[in-house]
Amino acid sequence: MDRLHLYKIAHQPLTHLKIVVLWLLMLVSAPSTALTLNPIVDANWLADNIHHPELLIIDVRDANQFEAEHLAGSVNLPATKLFDDKLYLPPLSELQALISNIGVDASKKVVVIGEGGFQWAARLVWILHTLGHAEASLLNVSYGHWPDDLFAIVNGPSTPTTRQFVTKVDTQRIKTYLDTLVAIQHAQSTIIDSRPPAQYMGLVSLADRKGHITKALNFPAIDNTLEPTLSNQLLSLDQLASHYADVPKMQNIILYCNDGASAALNYVVLNALGYQAAVYEGSWLEWGNNPRLPINAPSP
Repeated sequence: MDRLHLYKIAHQPLTHLKIVVLWLLMLVSAPSTALTLNPIVDANWLADNIHHPELLIIDVRDANQFEAEHLAGSVNLPATKLFDDKLYLPPLSELQALISNIGVDASKKVVVIGEGGFQWAARLVWILHTLGHAEASLLNVSYGHWPDDLFAIVNGPSTPTTRQFVTKVDTQRIKTYLDTLVAIQHAQSTIIDSRPPAQYMGLVSLADRKGHITKALNFPAIDNTLEPTLSNQLLSLDQLASHYADVPKMQNIILYCNDGASAALNYVVLNALGYQAAVYEGSWLEWGNNPRLPINAPSP
């Protein structure tokens, strides 16, 4: 076959069928547009991106609630599994297995949803960040408090695809009581108490002692919500920025509450605002029960 004949074959007009086949091949082989994930997302963003192959929605409500109804395509990781029996993080191997079994690996970008209050969903976001998975975000409304018919709702258990989640602990996201002791003496560190004012002031306490960690400022986690009595909607980022305007942005921030959950909500918010924040895991239940650690106690 001479070169002229080959040239004619290569340049013959494409038939309609050939064009369709070529278009389908290009469609299949073309990569999806990369998903851009902000630390806090709204329901409209989630609806627009819900079918993106990189997205995984994790619902932290209990299994009975999830099976009764949930977003189509979401998976369930009940928040109770994010604590051990002493309200600390479960062992690393257990967390790795939990997160792998619900389908998280480096290819997935996660949005976490939960009930009102946001602390349980925020705890999972903080855990994922702490274990090296920075692509995890919080939905800014609690389950069901989005516009009607925005999402397809189904029932029954989820059937996640197991993946291999590799942990890489980020020590800038989690702190101990020793880190907190150092922060008390460090001028470039801020400590934030995420508990309600009555606990901060020492009127009531879930630990043996009353009061708060020396130097701590009080920013109750519930104040991140639009209506604290209902707490089903987070404030806008502009409102949150105004709320935390007096917190120096160049300082390292250690957050605590009673058990690390409410502090995780403050963590997610401050992270979204560009602060360097970490959660003191033991929080007040550790600090308030250790008489050797300094506190500001209420006056007798």
